[in-house]
Amino acid sequence: MKFLAWLFVLLPASLIARSQPAKYRLTGTLENLPAGITRIWYGYEGVRQRIEDSVEVRDGKFVIDIKSPEPTQLMMMPVLTGTRDGQPLHQYLIQEGQILFVQPGLQQFYAKDSFGKGNLAGSAANEDFRKIEALVAPHSARLQFFYHSSDSAGRASGSEGQKVFQDSIQSINNFIREGIYASYLRANPASPIATWVLEEYAGAYPDALASLALYEVLEAKMKSLPSAIKFKSRMDAVLRAVPGTKAIGFIQNDTLGNPVNLSSFRGKLVLLDFWASWCGPCRSVNPHLVKLQSNYRSQGFEIIGISLDTEKDKWLEAIRKDQLCWTQVCDFRGFFNEAALKYGVNSVPRNVLISREGDIIGMNLNGSMLDLAVLQALVPKNNP
Repeated sequence: MKFLAWLFVLLPASLIARSQPAKYRLTGTLENLPAGITRIWYGYEGVRQRIEDSVEVRDGKFVIDIKSPEPTQLMMMPVLTGTRDGQPLHQYLIQEGQILFVQPGLQQFYAKDSFGKGNLAGSAANEDFRKIEALVAPHSARLQFFYHSSDSAGRASGSEGQKVFQDSIQSINNFIREGIYASYLRANPASPIATWVLEEYAGAYPDALASLALYEVLEAKMKSLPSAIKFKSRMDAVLRAVPGTKAIGFIQNDTLGNPVNLSSFRGKLVLLDFWASWCGPCRSVNPHLVKLQSNYRSQGFEIIGISLDTEKDKWLEAIRKDQLCWTQVCDFRGFFNEAALKYGVNSVPRNVLISREGDIIGMNLNGSMLDLAVLQALVPKNNP
C-alpha cells in the first residue's frame, strides 16, 4: 500500500513565489531486464501539483529530471510494451515498483535482473529513508498479522474477541509513531526526510496538536522548506475543522458547472463526503450512503460529494455507475481541492457531518456510527 499512497497538500501562492523549484536529475541503468521494458513511469509531489510522466528507456538507460526545491519521494515503475497474443501490450509492472528519496544533485539508479531490487546511489535522503523503513518493517508485519487475526476473531467470537487484537494494533501503531518517527525526528531535527517523517507520524487521522508539537522540533532551516510549510498549513486546517467549530464555507461547481455554496444548505443536516472515482474504499461505501440518503432526505438530511478527481469523464462515470443522487462538486485539482485543503483532508474517504446550525458535529464516521450520528442529529427536529 505504501507504493500507492501519496499525500498532496497545496502550498499557498504567496509562499510558492519565494521558493521556485530547482531541477535535479536521476540517471538509470538497467541490466538483464525484459526487452519489452521501454519506458519508466514516475510520479512525485511537486510544489503546486502532483507530477506524473514517463521517460523512454534506450539501450538500458533512462533519465528523469525532477523539479523540486528539496528532497522528495519518487515513485517509479517499469512499463512493459509490445504485443501479447496478437494484441497491443502496455502493462505497468506495479509489483516491480520502487519508492525512493531523491535530492538536489545527481543520483544514479542501477537495477540488474529485477527493477524492484534496484539501488540508488548519491542520495543521503534515500539512505535515511531506508533506515526508517527497516525500523518500521517488523512492526508492519505484526500489524498485518493482527489485522488478519482481528477479522478472524470478529467472525468467530464477536466484538469481545476483536477488541483484544484491536488493542494490540493500537499499541503497535503508537510505538511506530512515538518510538520510531518521533524519536527519529528528535534525534535528527535537520534530516532531509524530516517532513516525510512528520507526515507519517501525523497519519490520515492526525492529532494536530501532537503533530505541531513535533513540528517545533525541526531546525529553522527545515521549517522554511515548502513541504514543512504545507505540513503546518494542513495541521492548522485540521485544528480549524473539528467537532464544536463552525463549518468552513466553500463554493465549487457541480456536474453541470453551476456553483454550489455550502451556506445554501444552512438548515439542513449535511454530510460532506470527500471521495474520488479511483478510490476503491470510497466506492465500496457508496451503496451505504445511497441507502442513508434515501432513508433520511425527507427529514432534512443532505450529502455533498466533494471529489478529489482530476478528470471530469471518470468523475461523471463513477457518479452514474454508483447511482449517486446527491449534490456532487469538484474543482479537478486532486488533493489540491479547495474544500479538502480547508478541512485538512489529505486522503480519502473522509467525511464531515454538519448540523442544521452550521456546526461540525462529527468527522470520519462510518457504517453504524454514521447512521447513529445522523439519526441523533435529526431526532430533536423531528420530535420537539
